[in-house]
Amino acid sequence: IEKHEYVKVKGEIVEYLEKEKEGGNLSRYSVYFRDLDNGPIFGINEKDRFIPASLLKLPLMLTYFKLADEGVIDLKEKVGFDLDDKTGLEQNFQPTVSVESGKSYTLEELIYIMIVYSDNTAYSVLIQYLRDLDSGRDYFLETFREIGIIDPTSNLEESIYTKAYGS
Repeated sequence: IEKHEYVKVKGEIVEYLEKEKEGGNLSRYSVYFRDLDNGPIFGINEKDRFIPASLLKLPLMLTYFKLADEGVIDLKEKVGFDLDDKTGLEQNFQPTVSVESGKSYTLEELIYIMIVYSDNTAYSVLIQYLRDLDSGRDYFLETFREIGIIDPTSNLEESIYTKAYGS
């Protein structure tokens, strides 16, 4: 995008989001854009605060990719799970695709379903897998410290604004 096109793109994004809001597909929105090549930024409600629940899924994905790069895990490894107690897995917006208890998935498939469909069950299975690695390291917390955003052990009712998360 050329610098002069940012205003046009921002307008098109606002127009799209407002149509989605009017259609009942969206209640609130926030956008933060930063061109990583030459720095221009723009925001739309970028200082609105959100509870970070699903925002924890992206750092978890980054954790898995880092562990795969380091050779600690193999993303093709199959993981089976049985979730009798779904406490803490409730979702305000049900995913159209969700992992099923009793079936096996590769770590890669779990990550995909967690990110693309925002599936809390896949998130929970991936969190448990990290705990079961039993290496004496908290890989997830390390990722948060490295990227400098919210601490996953903090109160999840705390909010974060889009610009801070994007940065």
